Amino acid sequence: MRPQCSDWRFCGGGGFFTLDGKLPIFSDPAKMIRPEQVTMPRRIRIDPDHLQTLEQRANNAMRKFRAAMSAQKDQARADDARRKIIQGALCETHALANRGSDFAAVYIGLLKDYVRPEDRWLFGDVFRALLPSAEAEKLLAEGDAARLAAERARHDAKAAKANSEPALPNAEPSQPASPAADMARR
Repeated sequence: MRPQCSDWRFCGGGGFFTLDGKLPIFSDPAKMIRPEQVTMPRRIRIDPDHLQTLEQRANNAMRKFRAAMSAQKDQARADDARRKIIQGALCETHALANRGSDFAAVYIGLLKDYVRPEDRWLFGDVFRALLPSAEAEKLLAEGDAARLAAERARHDAKAAKANSEPALPNAEPSQPASPAADMARR
């Protein structure tokens, strides 16, 4: 027989009392859930101002992140350029200090093979110091001619770009007036 009980916390579903109906399984009835403690989950209210603030914070964080990444790339690029400058100065100093060495021969060979002709004027002192004068002047003359040609080509390209008219999308008539006019246009 089941014990009769008026308190819902200890009655109903069974299992709250032992078989004899006298000893509760839970030693502290105060820890049991009471009806006034049960709350329904609230609907989350979205405040537009709060959302805007969060969005601004996220945008600021992304901006700072991009700036930090850009600064890191710039620093890496600057470090690389500095390293190359130091290496080049070291090689040039060693080659000029040891003019008859194998290193000087390799260094001048690399300069002749890999420096663009229009940039040879930058190494005029090195060519004059490490090469026979006729060979150095020949390399530098070729370099001056290449530099003038490159400057002329840049100037011509800039002038052509400035003089060119913007192309219209429908600049061509739908049908040519005559075959001769079509050939003249091509």
